[in-house]
Amino acid sequence: MASGRDKALIELLDTLPDFFYRSCTPPLDAEASCKTSLERRAVTRIGMTHAHVLILPADADKISSNWSGTELEVALTGLRQRIPIVAVCGPGQERDDTLVTRAADGVARWDAKDIGCAILQAVESEAVQRRKRIAQLDAVTDMVLSRDDAKQAARPSTAPSDGGRELPVEAIKKAFNEFKTASRR
Repeated sequence: MASGRDKALIELLDTLPDFFYRSCTPPLDAEASCKTSLERRAVTRIGMTHAHVLILPADADKISSNWSGTELEVALTGLRQRIPIVAVCGPGQERDDTLVTRAADGVARWDAKDIGCAILQAVESEAVQRRKRIAQLDAVTDMVLSRDDAKQAARPSTAPSDGGRELPVEAIKKAFNEFKTASRR
């Protein structure tokens, strides 16, 4: 974000009661030192590792530095799980059809309550989708386990349960007894 809009957005978020946030933007010296897109991506990934939502200006692709594009890319594909995106229209700005608004989970006007609601909806929506993915994985896991149980039941019961290897109990006892007598000497 442009630095003037950064400060204005933070002031806007400060007006929301019981709304806690932390900026994950890279420090200014990191911005100056990152010359390549790979360096920008690495710094952005580190900063966004614990982010729950990405807030970008709705017209970021028109005014942005390379950072907005990198933040958008990392939020969509750069981490283990996707980060919800909220696009914020500047004061007096209408919602445009931009790359950011198309990728965003929510678009908010320049209003503290609207931004707060968009953030909550985006995070809740992502949590619901995550729970659905987990439920699907659980169903597949249950299906595979029940299939493996059926295969196990179809096998002859004479096979040992440890993969066909007999445990040499007598040899282990003998070695242990030899170890005990050697250690007493």
